[in-house]
Amino acid sequence: MTRINYTGRKKISRKDAFITVVNNDHSSPSFKAELRLNDYNLPDNAQVCIEAYRQTSWMRFDFGTIGNLVVQKECLLSEFDTSDGVLFRVKVTSDEKPHGKLLAAVNGIRPRKPEQEDQNKIPLLSVRSQEIDSIWKMDYSGDEPLLLINKGAGDKDTIVLSPEFRSLVLPAIMREILTYILYRDRPSDLDDLNDWKVRWLQFSRLLPGVGDEIPPEDNEIKIAEWIDDAVASFSRRQKDLDVFLGFWQGRESL
Repeated sequence: MTRINYTGRKKISRKDAFITVVNNDHSSPSFKAELRLNDYNLPDNAQVCIEAYRQTSWMRFDFGTIGNLVVQKECLLSEFDTSDGVLFRVKVTSDEKPHGKLLAAVNGIRPRKPEQEDQNKIPLLSVRSQEIDSIWKMDYSGDEPLLLINKGAGDKDTIVLSPEFRSLVLPAIMREILTYILYRDRPSDLDDLNDWKVRWLQFSRLLPGVGDEIPPEDNEIKIAEWIDDAVASFSRRQKDLDVFLGFWQGRESL
């Protein structure tokens, strides 16, 4: 059995691995990938593959070598009924001794949809329809957090984009995620944008009025204040009060 050696591996930037998914009406979803690996000084004969995964489901696709990447037009995700919550990883492994040594990788790639034209914009949260007891629920069991929407409530995208959900639930989701990160699973390297927790903290730090310095772990009061500031700034930027009043006043006029 080949063992993968993780020593000295290079980190592939997410901006160099673009993956687009398509949910097909009458078959399994599929994806296309664009890889930019020329600047990593990897051997031409190193093997390249992409893995798709969600909880216990997993598929692997070969993409040739660094010197001869195979551009596959369509990769069918036959193990998945939908692309909701599916993440991807790119691996480059040695074809020389020791075989299978991991030379470079990036995990937890969140795919884009065809309508997402900005290739550099990375969504912070994936959404999936599932049978749950509540209307929505956060799932932290995978490599990245997943927003679950009750399958019986209706189309997940329509629900998440609705003014009701946007104004009332999204701030609560943000608060829950920041609380999870800062109290339970704080990242050790705040510069590693491959870590979903770092991306959430970076997003929050860039909001107007939020302090750039993350409060220390032993100062719970400062942490709570920092989270409050981040959620409040997010709500102001999203104009949640105006959004809420718009749908609520319209409801009262019926």
